[in-house]
Amino acid sequence: MPKILSALLLLIACVPLALASTPSDEANLQIGAQASKALAQVQGFAQRQKNDPSVQAESCLALIALGQLSPSPEITSAARTLADRLVDMRDLNQDGKVGWGIAATAAPGPGCKQPGEFDAFADGTCNAANREYMFETGLVSMCLARMSIVTKDMRYALVAARALDDSWDMGTVPAACPSCFYYWYSYDQNDINRYVQNSNVLMGAAAAWVAEATGQIKYRIRARAVARSEEREVDAGNFNYFGIDDATHQRQSVNKTRALENHLAWVGKSLLDMGRLLDDAETLRDGIMVQSAWQRCGVDSSCARNCSVNASDADKCRESATASPCFFKNIDSFLAEQCVLAIGRLAPLGMTPTMWWALLDQ
Repeated sequence: MPKILSALLLLIACVPLALASTPSDEANLQIGAQASKALAQVQGFAQRQKNDPSVQAESCLALIALGQLSPSPEITSAARTLADRLVDMRDLNQDGKVGWGIAATAAPGPGCKQPGEFDAFADGTCNAANREYMFETGLVSMCLARMSIVTKDMRYALVAARALDDSWDMGTVPAACPSCFYYWYSYDQNDINRYVQNSNVLMGAAAAWVAEATGQIKYRIRARAVARSEEREVDAGNFNYFGIDDATHQRQSVNKTRALENHLAWVGKSLLDMGRLLDDAETLRDGIMVQSAWQRCGVDSSCARNCSVNASDADKCRESATASPCFFKNIDSFLAEQCVLAIGRLAPLGMTPTMWWALLDQ
């Protein structure tokens, strides 16, 4: 077990951090002691929000990570329950396309009237409940592909692959980058030509995991094309919510364009997964760069904004994104330090599934 993870588990158990050099056998006892706490917190959170696909997916991914560190039939069964629930939710709007979105039980979004409706860009177009979004579809597909890898049950990977196939043309090859692919925000016609970074790269990470689970090269090729599209964003110095080809980005001032907000943490994590799975050092570098830029925004207070917008300051923020540097704990010393600070403040208050996933993911 990596030393940094041993230290974090000891920290959660309220053992002084000076014990970071504890021998691995004692560290293994610590993960065993914390496994029941993690399982209970993740299951409870997932049950309370069982209609939310993104919560189910993040909970599934947290339990997969937990099971890899502390294998047990109970943890595997709990992860399967969540994956099975997501399989059952694969076409709730009955349009014949596999994908996941905002449930009909959710409150209407701003400017919308019906439950589950959402107008992401405040342009007066409300997508219907259960419309498939790339954010949720990417997260869920990652969960299902990883469940297949862990359990050897290809049923999960095939559902994830179907989601990728059904959304295959819901994006574009930017004119300035023939080797790139950029996913639109959702399956809806309302969201054509909307370039949103986190949605795009979550689908890229999903493609990389589906390639890993199925061995099908086309998904690997797609993941690499998405990684190239994000390389273009990083090279342009764009750490904004919108991509450089989006009309909103092009209207915004330089300061607004460079605003670092919480969705950027998903960009970092997605690039991390793609970099590892594609064995692509440049994509891995981009992931570290994106996550570090977001993190330093809180550390040096250059983003004087509330935590719902930028939660990188662990001294004041308790959002799930606050734990996101933990995804990089084994590969970057600055982000490992920020992870320790975040977990030290978050753990006493109870951890969300995303926090556990970031802590345990290897």
